[in-house]
Amino acid sequence: GFWNPKQLFLQANGVAFTAAVEGWDNALRGMGAAYLMRPLHMSNGGSHLNHAAKLALSHGYKSEEHFKESYLALQRSGFQNVGGEYGMMDDFLSDRIVRSGAQKVSEAGLMFFRQGERINRLTAWNVAYQSWRTRNPIAVFNDAAAKEVLNRADGLTLNMTRASNAQWNQGFASIPTQFWSYQSRLMDQMLGTRLTRTQKARVLGYHAALYGVPTGIVGTVAGLALPANELGRK
Repeated sequence: GFWNPKQLFLQANGVAFTAAVEGWDNALRGMGAAYLMRPLHMSNGGSHLNHAAKLALSHGYKSEEHFKESYLALQRSGFQNVGGEYGMMDDFLSDRIVRSGAQKVSEAGLMFFRQGERINRLTAWNVAYQSWRTRNPIAVFNDAAAKEVLNRADGLTLNMTRASNAQWNQGFASIPTQFWSYQSRLMDQMLGTRLTRTQKARVLGYHAALYGVPTGIVGTVAGLALPANELGRK
């Protein structure tokens, strides 16, 4: 809902998927680095970035330069920007150059939702970067490496961007199916080959712990239990 602080925590629950796939230790380090990156967009880097880079040594980064490298690549990718490109918001809240007063108020009402999603993305990005850097400790972080990290981070947030929307997520069809986006992407990963059996089992376990055994397991496997419930509540 609009202006609902609860949305911050509900949306940030996506971190649980990152934790299930990559492990809680990696997710916690990624979240710590995410909170260091979060305020940097309000500054021009410089001393703020240098200070955050020093603190990042306590959150999984092996050097200050690696944190700076990661942050600058994130900025270039635009992955941290949450707006009309979010899968469930496609065609409803697309960015406009000119906004009316009502549109500005409406978009401002999504503040908690967007901040929760931004936590997911920043955590996933840091986990993905640190994983890549662990495998490539002395490699040059070039455009190909940045794309690999971006794709991994996108996968850890269940590809919830407009680029991954199916046909039924677009146009008029997106109205009755808007609440199916998350579950359909989750089901795609659970039935696909991108996750190992161990990772899939952890995803089931984490969702069962968060939402209760029946809802968590059925909602994860079937992919339609939660959307149907949400549609009924609407």
